[in-house]
Amino acid sequence: MSSASIKTKRIPALDTLRGSLMLLGIVLHAAMPFAVLEHDASISFRDPERMSIVFDFIIAIIHSFRMQLFFVVGGFFASILLFERGIHSMLINRLRRLGGPLALSLLILWPLTFIALFYAQSTAAGASVKEILSLVPHLPFFPIQLAHLWFLYTLFLLSMMFAAAAVLLRALSHHVHFKFPKIPSWTVSSAVLVLGVLSLLIHERIGTIAVLPVSTLTIEIEPLAYYGIFFLFGCIVYFVRSFFMVMKRHAFLYLVLGLAALVVHQMRIESIPYLNAAAATLAAWFLLFAVAGLYLRYLPRASTLTRYCSDAAYWVYLIHLPIVFFFIGFLWPLPIGAAGIYVLTILLTTIVCFVSYHYLVRDTIIGATLNGRRYPRKLMGGGV
Repeated sequence: MSSASIKTKRIPALDTLRGSLMLLGIVLHAAMPFAVLEHDASISFRDPERMSIVFDFIIAIIHSFRMQLFFVVGGFFASILLFERGIHSMLINRLRRLGGPLALSLLILWPLTFIALFYAQSTAAGASVKEILSLVPHLPFFPIQLAHLWFLYTLFLLSMMFAAAAVLLRALSHHVHFKFPKIPSWTVSSAVLVLGVLSLLIHERIGTIAVLPVSTLTIEIEPLAYYGIFFLFGCIVYFVRSFFMVMKRHAFLYLVLGLAALVVHQMRIESIPYLNAAAATLAAWFLLFAVAGLYLRYLPRASTLTRYCSDAAYWVYLIHLPIVFFFIGFLWPLPIGAAGIYVLTILLTTIVCFVSYHYLVRDTIIGATLNGRRYPRKLMGGGV
């Protein structure tokens, strides 16, 4: 299933955007122990004197659009693979680039993440390193939790469903080489309206701006459907490239509207039915349009540095969470305020992630798996 009529040239802004969304995970997860509201039940170490609503707003902003935009980009790139390289190539690519890293990360990174979280919780409770080490062998590592790897798992499921739908469509079309029909530009507006209503209904049902992801290797319809909405939108945008220009042209308007909707949602006005759900929905769509538009507008070409960071981002995404927990646990007993621990955690985690990528990943088989092929350690452009 391929279409020779469409051949997508590299869009550096989308590579940079995808990398930035992955790197935002450090900023997000480092803020959670210091928020006033509980954003993740597993992060139970809290200090009232270090809590600040500023961290809640940081989390709310990132949660409002980050994963939604991630799946839009994921749907766009999945369409490139399917319609330009064919079903077989797409399946091989997704198994190698998503399935393999997911399986290995669950085996290696989940225990490390659980140990690092336990370390942070224990140091916050005043336990010594000796006491912590004595308890590590007795930790309940099963059942395996996805933690931050839920995105990889959900993207893999959606990609497989997308490929299965393509196979079915080709079979029904009775053509050996099915070509997707040309989609008129007005389809995007209609798709946003329909998909927006569907996402609003899910927001109304769950009552929060962040749709809780699946936590184990199961299939939960609600989060899969929600993020599938944005994945599908990315597939539609693949056929209507003119929408890139719309996002670029109106990026600042979308930004203002998205932030206004986010503020309304944070006010949590319960007296008006569907208001909070509508605000969360509008914030998600407007902010993802705004962020994508700003990247397309101001970062149309990749520099050596942005290309390198984009290549490193997948590795950083995979390993950052246990490192974040470790540094928070290490810094927690010190006489440092929340802002100090937060900034130091981001800085130290970023250094460890990038140094490990540079010396242990970039020109190795791990780098070839994550980036498509091996690249030399020097700062130069990488691959898809």
